Amino acid sequence: EIKEITAKKELLRTFDYNSNGIRILLHEKDLNIFIDSTAMYSFSDMNTPQSYTYTKHDRNIIYTYKHDDKNNLIHTHICDSTQHQQLDFYFKYTYDNQGNWIKQEMYDNLHNLISYITRRIEYYPKDEQGVTDYCWENEECPLEIKFNKEKIKKQKEELYLNDDFILEQFKVKMKEYPDYKIIGNPKITYHSGYTYNINFNATHYMGGYPSGYPMKENITVQIILDLETDTYSFNTLKGTLY
Repeated sequence: EIKEITAKKELLRTFDYNSNGIRILLHEKDLNIFIDSTAMYSFSDMNTPQSYTYTKHDRNIIYTYKHDDKNNLIHTHICDSTQHQQLDFYFKYTYDNQGNWIKQEMYDNLHNLISYITRRIEYYPKDEQGVTDYCWENEECPLEIKFNKEKIKKQKEELYLNDDFILEQFKVKMKEYPDYKIIGNPKITYHSGYTYNINFNATHYMGGYPSGYPMKENITVQIILDLETDTYSFNTLKGTLY
């Protein structure tokens, strides 16, 4: 059975959906967890964990919940007397070697998979004698640091990985080449990950703009974003920029 020593840090959840439309929980932080061999509580006078069922009434709807001996929800029954409907949901769990679930699957009454949740649990480290080290009590643990980095990375991707932002950076960069005058609208011809190729027509004034001799060119440049440093590289793939 799990005993939580502290609960001062909030669980963070991020949802997504796979190709089959099944909801996936990408992140859940279970911090400050300590495994204890005794139960936190019991629903009987016995000293061992018990499976149990309880019922909740909400006007004309009756909710019945069944839990296993690990206090995990395994069955939900919903009876709506007004609509003459009954719904059943079943839950299946996959556990880690500490006995805590790392995957929860939910099925309907026909045993079709509706959704699943996965979670990563990081435990307090132990020394060579097996004594628990509570060094994370007042600082970020490795999983929390990784989670925060992933969160910041996703925020940057939502902000930067769009055509408008890339084309704006392209226009700013082209100001460093005043002898080139862009004709028409530049187009993004390739995008993969953090890499963008932009093709455009430009008039290159040999001898300087505007008095130089104009020469039309078709040019392709490549912008590669670096989200770690909030910078990008700018290279010419086709044509020349002086």
